[in-house]
Amino acid sequence: MKIVLIHKNKFHKRPPVISVVENLIKLGHTPCLITCGISEKYHKELTNRGIEVWIFSQKDNRKGLNVVHKLIEYYKFRKFVFSIIRKYIKQKIKILLWIESAYTIVALGEAIKKYDYILQIQELHEDSKLYLKAIGKVIHQAKVVFMPEYNRTVFYQIWFKLQQRPIVLPNKPYFIPSVTTIEQLKNKYQDKIDVFQKKKVILYQGQIFHERDLTNYIKAIKKLGEEYKLVLLGKDHFGTLKKYQKIDPEIIHIDFIPAPDYLLFTSCAYIGIVTYDPYELNSAYCAPNKLYEYAAFSLPMLGNDVPGLKNIFEQNRIGIIVNENDESSIINGILEISNHIKYYKEQAQKFFDTVDNITIISNILNKINNDNLKNN
Repeated sequence: MKIVLIHKNKFHKRPPVISVVENLIKLGHTPCLITCGISEKYHKELTNRGIEVWIFSQKDNRKGLNVVHKLIEYYKFRKFVFSIIRKYIKQKIKILLWIESAYTIVALGEAIKKYDYILQIQELHEDSKLYLKAIGKVIHQAKVVFMPEYNRTVFYQIWFKLQQRPIVLPNKPYFIPSVTTIEQLKNKYQDKIDVFQKKKVILYQGQIFHERDLTNYIKAIKKLGEEYKLVLLGKDHFGTLKKYQKIDPEIIHIDFIPAPDYLLFTSCAYIGIVTYDPYELNSAYCAPNKLYEYAAFSLPMLGNDVPGLKNIFEQNRIGIIVNENDESSIINGILEISNHIKYYKEQAQKFFDTVDNITIISNILNKINNDNLKNN
């Protein structure tokens, strides 16, 4: 059985896809990857391991495309994908499509029904009629549907009237750098990690934009004095960083660094921040991969009171849920973790170790393999 992993995005910017490929390789598969871009580093690594990588060239400035050009691009992508699939069919190879994300489903359409396929849907898309309509046309025929968070699987079972609830496949990364790699990365980024070695760094890792407002975190950490330092790691959107610099001119920002290099900074931090504005269901029932990235390095966390975080924090004791609108709540949360740092570090590591995506994927693939696959 050949697994053909398809996603209409850039591979190196999709940690869940990177993790799936890593898991499949560990399970003894040599999947084929169809993507719209891949870093030179990952391309070399995968091809050296016998993975076929097919790259569809799409315009980088996709937001500037009008409807007609987008439709043409979708048509070209679909044609590109099915031309590759036909090559395997001509070789009498049984294939299983692994389709990641709603925009890939929109691009491929109902033509995938001719094949056996898995859907990996990362977001709820409750505000997109286009995505939900496209998903609704193919979700009932999928061998299995993966989603990264429990509540999201319940929503989809209700919305699409599914007999079988989607399976939770947490956004746990499987590309964690080794101790040796971390040491090598320290040399590469020495100018940026100096503060991590001198201060108790509270790290926000992710996109910087207004929907994940850090205003009160900045104010609170500033009040804690010189012992603590807030570092923002990620791409700044809409000039949000300028707003934060008015609150604290000495705030440290490290721009986007590709995976897995950015995990160097995670490994050196003291506490990690995970915060979401519950302005929509997808945010309220969030499924951040940074939970597992922090936990991989025994990093305790500050989270805010949304269902996607609160349940995990309370069940696993990986940190403290704070009121993001209350500076004193944030300060108390930091001090609570600091006073019991060993306990929270142990709980974070335990949380990471108990999530086993490899077994989840293995069990599903074994079940599919035991079924009669379609005669491709």
